Amino acid sequence: MAKAHEQYELTNQLGKGGMGEVWLAFDKHLDRKVAVKFMSSPATARSLPTAQARFRREARTTARLEHPGVPTVYDVGIDGESRMFVVMQYVPGRTLAKVLKKHGRFPVSWAASAAAQICEVLTYAHGLGVIHRDLKPANLMLTPTGSIKVLDFGIAAALEPEPGPALTGTGVVTGTPGFVAPEQVISQQASPRSDLYALGCVLYELLAGVPPFTSETPMGLLYLHAKEKPQPLSERCPHLPSELADLVMRLLAKLPADRPESAEEVSALVAAWIDWPEAHPGVAVESAPAPDEYNPTMPYTRKFAARHRVVAAEPEQPHVAPPADVIAAAPATAEPGAGSGAGSGADPRRARIDELASNGRFTQAAELLGELLLERGEGLDPVDPTYVADRLTLLGYHRAAGQLRPALEGYTRLGAELAAVRPATDSQALACRLGIARCLRESGRTTEALVAYEELLPLQRRAFGPAAQDTLSTRYEIAVLHAGAGSVALARQQLATLRDDQHAALASGDPAHELVARLLVRLERLSPN
Repeated sequence: MAKAHEQYELTNQLGKGGMGEVWLAFDKHLDRKVAVKFMSSPATARSLPTAQARFRREARTTARLEHPGVPTVYDVGIDGESRMFVVMQYVPGRTLAKVLKKHGRFPVSWAASAAAQICEVLTYAHGLGVIHRDLKPANLMLTPTGSIKVLDFGIAAALEPEPGPALTGTGVVTGTPGFVAPEQVISQQASPRSDLYALGCVLYELLAGVPPFTSETPMGLLYLHAKEKPQPLSERCPHLPSELADLVMRLLAKLPADRPESAEEVSALVAAWIDWPEAHPGVAVESAPAPDEYNPTMPYTRKFAARHRVVAAEPEQPHVAPPADVIAAAPATAEPGAGSGAGSGADPRRARIDELASNGRFTQAAELLGELLLERGEGLDPVDPTYVADRLTLLGYHRAAGQLRPALEGYTRLGAELAAVRPATDSQALACRLGIARCLRESGRTTEALVAYEELLPLQRRAFGPAAQDTLSTRYEIAVLHAGAGSVALARQQLATLRDDQHAALASGDPAHELVARLLVRLERLSPN
């Protein structure tokens, strides 16, 4: 066994799928069972370093989620064969996929209880800016006590293709084709409401015993999720409460804005059916699980369950991993670490800050730079260009660490200070506007992000020119957001114009050409007319 695994003795394989394989292992140092998940390697050696860096960032995402419905992450690493692995809490139980396969569709009370527990986890995660991206029955573990554990947070993002749309003839897209939201198919943009769409797919299958769409090919499934409406659940299962069937169909709305606003809202709605009096319609009584085990209503119906149910406290400063484009595709005006050396003098902490940032340890870099700026800030003009450069760097670290709330507040505050004394086309003022737009996009606030980018674009044109990289990048982001919001024809028109302008302005080998071309191919396949 490779040196990285000397602490863990693999015993038997628990599962294997497209994203990797899971082993039951024994932690020899701490004398406990653990689960070790090995990630599938990228298709090319050239993309391996990027994949490994993304994997480490996404593993930190899960490690910072402190909720009883999310397995604890203990360790992460890369073995001697360049396989990425994560060591996590071993959770005994059965996935909802296996329960469905063995027993068929769930009773209403079971499905509602499972959905309520999933929504508790999503409410917590979405509050921290963390999106699952691959919610499905195989990632939902039902324990013997009836608790639901949501597995594989961050795994889909860690294994996604290079930044930018990457749909090919084999259907490469972040997430599982049978549970992926339309906006993920079309523009590869995910938001909290993308998880709600996946939850709708899960609920549909729990209640009907079959998924909302089936196809012989992954590409066929992606097309159906992007373009077609599923058979109404009320037609497939007329015995269901009509309000519950309607809720599931709202979750499956093509446009994110037409879905429920939040997981918290869904949780409140499904609570009405947790004690629904219904026998299991899909299985014989003798084949159903015993009522005192693997019953998702148990956390709600057990004596004193409400008194003892554990709810995770939200940390004061949420930490999540950065989206892939933070490092790989961000224009220089907002690159994390771009201004950390400004006005540095001889302070040795600067080198440490740069080292932390270069290793992706943005939370520590932000903490150290914040302390340094606090010391320097007394008596200093808050809009001094050198000091502003450091403030922008600090906000970039917050954003890269996934601390979107303080980053957004900081960009907004600094932008207002600069607007009072500088022209709107000032480069640092524009960096604030760009930071605001990105924070909104990464928080899933798509409509607000689109407005922010569209207000930024004319200012960039005036400041940098229509052929500048920052201007072209903003045009790409606007097209992506339009595509994700369902305005596919408009997005295709914008991308076609952008493609021509980029060919005239950029070198032939610039990666921006491939980003635009690949998204155009994706949209043309999904909307050929």
